[in-house]
Amino acid sequence: MATPISADTTLSVERQYPLARSHVANEVPTKEGKVSYSFEYFELHTPNLETAKSFYGELFNWRFKDLDIPGKRYALSEGNGLQGGLMEDERPFWLNYVTVDNVEKAGQMAQRLGGKVLRPRTEVPGEGAFVVIADPSGAPLALWEQAKK
Repeated sequence: MATPISADTTLSVERQYPLARSHVANEVPTKEGKVSYSFEYFELHTPNLETAKSFYGELFNWRFKDLDIPGKRYALSEGNGLQGGLMEDERPFWLNYVTVDNVEKAGQMAQRLGGKVLRPRTEVPGEGAFVVIADPSGAPLALWEQAKK
């Protein structure tokens, strides 16, 4: 798997374009207690950023703003009600971010259920932390924990 977005890139993106958080939160009972989560952010990793911007721009009328991030080409969705972006990367894949109360507990639970932790807890100073997991089929998902303020 290609390297997920780095803490430095995420921090830079959020400083340049603060993200509104989802208003849809879910709380479900599990064997280990209640789990709260909400899907927050999408991210397409793609080997050709311009082609992806053109394709999704025409297909869904999505608009993007290019961000100035050292070492990465990143385009943030803009003015279309979406919260996400496109990042140039070797291998194409979608990565969705789900906000949870505690990324470490959620990552441990994912492992107990047959998933894997692909990237351990990564701090984004002043914003929060994320963990990237894979479900038992190998599909990646990022877990996000907002910093307590």
